[in-house]
Amino acid sequence: MSRSAALFSDSVGISAGPNLHDILKSLEDVRKVQFTVNGRECNFRIVGLEIAQSPDDLTEGEPPQEWVIKAALFIDDRFERTYQGFYNVHTRKGTFERPQSLC
Repeated sequence: MSRSAALFSDSVGISAGPNLHDILKSLEDVRKVQFTVNGRECNFRIVGLEIAQSPDDLTEGEPPQEWVIKAALFIDDRFERTYQGFYNVHTRKGTFERPQSLC
């Protein structure tokens, strides 16, 4: 693990990130997006995305706000590790954890 990756634990708080349009576009274009982790902007490639809200909590005509995201962290254009967690596209905050199966 690189020195830069040492800043990241198995659970990280996201204090800022992309909007839903940018997340969906990054999936379509297979490009990276930035999330702010521990006060630092970091590049992630979204590799999985699903709605986290119950169907009862969804409002017709409005996009879901709570998502489960699986994202690969890249530092200096090198893959470091994969995280998975919840992200709110309205507040642009969330928590990512390193899945136990990837440890």
